[in-house]
Amino acid sequence: MIPASIPVSNYAQSIALGAAPEALLQTLDADWARLALRNV
Repeated sequence: MIPASIPVSNYAQSIALGAAPEALLQTLDADWARLALRNV
């Protein structure tokens, strides 16, 4: 389950429309890291 605070569907749509996946995956990774810090 992916929390609503991480807009993964927006990221997937951006990749599907031609955005660079590397940058979006870095953002997604940072989102998960931020969420993990909040839940420690």
